[in-house]
Amino acid sequence: MEWGSTTSREGEIYSQIGGDATNLLLLELLQKQNEQIQCQSEQLQKIMEAKEKAPLEENSYMFKKLANLHPPTYDGAPKPKVLEDWTWGMEKLFDALQCLEEWRAGFVGSYLIDEVDLWWATVRNRQYEPGFEWTEFKELLKNRFYLVERATKEKNEFYNEQRDMKRSGDQGGNHGYQQP
Repeated sequence: MEWGSTTSREGEIYSQIGGDATNLLLLELLQKQNEQIQCQSEQLQKIMEAKEKAPLEENSYMFKKLANLHPPTYDGAPKPKVLEDWTWGMEKLFDALQCLEEWRAGFVGSYLIDEVDLWWATVRNRQYEPGFEWTEFKELLKNRFYLVERATKEKNEFYNEQRDMKRSGDQGGNHGYQQP
């Protein structure tokens, strides 16, 4: 036999060994790829968890920034000017902080006291409804506390008119009726 030549049996053995070696190499490559995919998957999972936590952390951070400015409180006093001043003051703080619209209604709950705080406790869950933001909160607040003020004012005006009519009627003896 010549140097470098092989028998068919030897050729089979060499090709089998070569085939086994190739299979082992492929197996090792697949295992390494699988490990890399698992590692990337874990990293991706960590990134996703961090992104899920980020809004909560940003929300907490923003609330702390707002609290450090010592915002005014609102007690539900039936005075439109007081309510307007309070909402405008809060609006300016939110704008200065670049606070997200959807966080504002939840944040102001901490700055409501007395009667308005009790009211907010009954409607607070509305803040989780889709589309309920600062604008809707202000509308609810105005509808509740402006209307009370308006009704009180109208009632007082009515009583004052009645009292004035009675006084003027008692003085002239015509009991509120004027002669033509």
